[in-house]
Amino acid sequence: MFAGGDSPASNQYKFCFQRELPNLHQLSFEIWHRTKDIGDNETCYNLTYAIPLTLPVSKKKSIGSIHGRVYTSDSPAQSGLAEIVLRLNGATAVTNQKGEFLFPSVATGTYQLYVDRISIGLDYVTEQKLPITVEVTGGQTTEVEVGIVHSAIVSGKVLAIPANGGAMVVL
Repeated sequence: MFAGGDSPASNQYKFCFQRELPNLHQLSFEIWHRTKDIGDNETCYNLTYAIPLTLPVSKKKSIGSIHGRVYTSDSPAQSGLAEIVLRLNGATAVTNQKGEFLFPSVATGTYQLYVDRISIGLDYVTEQKLPITVEVTGGQTTEVEVGIVHSAIVSGKVLAIPANGGAMVVL
């Protein structure tokens, strides 16, 4: 390959040689030279031998993952709840802005998933009884949906009736 100079007072050339070898190996040689008008010369040599590396990548059969979403049961189609803390056998995950959480590397087996009650608020509870049992299969992602609802409110008056027949008292 030859390229002309970038100004009338300079001289440039570039020579490239590339050869494909067996097993996708490559050999290349490159020379680049430039002479300027004030006598400065630059010459570069580059010799490259490339060996492609292929690394087999696959999911481990003994490791799975748990992906889920925490949402309000009043509107399950809406985006989930952010910053909810979940615990799974010593590991902790926090939901993102969409209410999604991930435990990326979990050994095959049965686990108990806990939702931190303080992070969902004192006026809310999970639809499912805690802990939530999750079965993890190696090489697969287990999906978990956690619904959050308002907790029950009990209000009223307490009527106290004395045992000796005295006056009733409303508290």
